[in-house]
Amino acid sequence: MQGAGRCTRGPNDWALVIILGKDLTKYLLRPETHDAMEPELQAELKFGLQNSSIEGTEALENVSVFLKQGEEWRTNAEPLINDYRHGADQIPPHGSGTLAESVTAEVEACTLAWQGQWLEASGRAQEAATTLGKGGEATRGYRGLWLYLAGVWANYAGILAEDAHLRLTGRRAVRQAVAAAKPDTWAKEMPPLPGDSSPEETSPEDAAGVSRILTILDGGISRPSHETAIKTCSRASTTRRRVSTSRR
Repeated sequence: MQGAGRCTRGPNDWALVIILGKDLTKYLLRPETHDAMEPELQAELKFGLQNSSIEGTEALENVSVFLKQGEEWRTNAEPLINDYRHGADQIPPHGSGTLAESVTAEVEACTLAWQGQWLEASGRAQEAATTLGKGGEATRGYRGLWLYLAGVWANYAGILAEDAHLRLTGRRAVRQAVAAAKPDTWAKEMPPLPGDSSPEETSPEDAAGVSRILTILDGGISRPSHETAIKTCSRASTTRRRVSTSRR
């Protein structure tokens, strides 16, 4: 939308926009992407799609008609695009209202961070994250970003004030960000918080896995049965090799 807008700055401007590449085409034709656009863009995309499924020579002829902006274009093409425009409905994506609601807190948080007021910035970031929670799955990943910022800023405020409680609050917010960002792993892969010398905490999934392994090692498999299993596998492997050799 921004790229096409650079070509048409006023009501008397016109431009031919060429969309290249399968990925971009598929993205623009996804219902959630297409329906979120203004009716005029929806109409132009529909018109362009219909005129793309023709032979190359005919397509170039249509381009020539458009570039001339003559009677043929105004009589045949423009009325059709207008009909498409009137029949299109703009449907905001899920979470749009929540994103609009969180803007004020986001801007204020960034302003406070720019001024070095880390504790206040963290608080406003937490407010933004709380608001974004109303959007459910649609805004969950973005909520993770603001939880992470809240954690970083709270931790930094704790370092400056030598306040262990603030630093603990920061680490807690970062853990919440990791959970909110799933299945993305960016939050988990970020470097440790500045000044954080505490050992890395084990996730519940990893803790369950470690517990299971320890149970097996402590008594789930005895040494004799382990050696017996190895001998059994060895005999089975030898038998398979003999059968394979006799077949050849």
